[in-house]
Amino acid sequence: MILPGYSKFHSLGYRLFGPIISPALDWIVTEAEQNPTGPLLFIGREGYFLRALADHLRAERQIRSEQNYLYLNASRSFLFKLLLNTEHVNLTLAHWYRGTVASFFSDRYFLNKSDSDRLSGSFGYASIELPRDADLVMGLIEKNAKIIGEQTAKKRGAYLAYLNGLVGDGEQRFVDVGFSGTIQKCIGALTGAPTIGYYFYKSKSFNQHAPPGSHIGNGYWSNEAEFGKQDPLIDFSMVLESLLTAPWGTLRDIKPYGARSECFVYDDFVPNREQFYVLEAIIAGVRQHITDFVRAGMSGEAWSDLVDVRMLYDLILRFDGSEEMTALRNLFEIDDSISGFGKVKPFEFLPGL
Repeated sequence: MILPGYSKFHSLGYRLFGPIISPALDWIVTEAEQNPTGPLLFIGREGYFLRALADHLRAERQIRSEQNYLYLNASRSFLFKLLLNTEHVNLTLAHWYRGTVASFFSDRYFLNKSDSDRLSGSFGYASIELPRDADLVMGLIEKNAKIIGEQTAKKRGAYLAYLNGLVGDGEQRFVDVGFSGTIQKCIGALTGAPTIGYYFYKSKSFNQHAPPGSHIGNGYWSNEAEFGKQDPLIDFSMVLESLLTAPWGTLRDIKPYGARSECFVYDDFVPNREQFYVLEAIIAGVRQHITDFVRAGMSGEAWSDLVDVRMLYDLILRFDGSEEMTALRNLFEIDDSISGFGKVKPFEFLPGL
């Protein structure tokens, strides 16, 4: 049911995001159901809506399997924190960053100010850029290995217990928007278990730093995604990611409570979660698109022959001056602190929009 006055957002979801999400999820569900080796885990912020939409698509396809579609609480910075003081710490330094040393520890690992200052030492206000200054950061991490170990050991154990409760010891299969499979790589590094990923798009760097046993898989819309190559699905992907937001936001920390329970801690609210009913109206439009997509007998290949999705996405984002599109321009916001940018509004941040 759409709240009165929100039918325009329902329509916008149908025509802007439906053509992107429907064929991609249809492909993911089809691929996953052909080899149901365990539950399908929908990752983090984006996974909240994607899991619900995948369940809807499976129902429309009348797929009756015992495979579970589960939501996985995860974020890159949280998992990076768990990888501190492990042999896989290099994985946490591969992503670009610009800022001070102290802000890096806070943004990249979700450490509080006190811990960030302790790790930074006299370098706290020094400006750095990664990956250029990775050796400097690595030196500080190694110097403070004992402090870091005390901080992360219990958290790592609590999260691994949570993960084991979802998937056990078998293959771990992940669904995400993209690009470089960082969360899949982090969890593979933490658990040592084989993993496989299903993505809307993946980048050329997908296989970099992948732990043994990882099968990165494919991206539906692109297998060589790269910004600035005139592909609007890639260049403006931040818009889609801003839509796919869990109501509780981004995972920051975990606090163990006994042997069999944990408490997750999340970040502060951003505008698109304060007005979550708008997002739900847009997603309802996507859900209707999935219904029509399936009942029309569509497949990804047939859909690509019928609709130029990239051109449609580009035209609507650039030139749609409707009231509901204007509202999205003001509403959408995403946290890109991991790169040092902080809270970002896609329509102000991305060139061309």
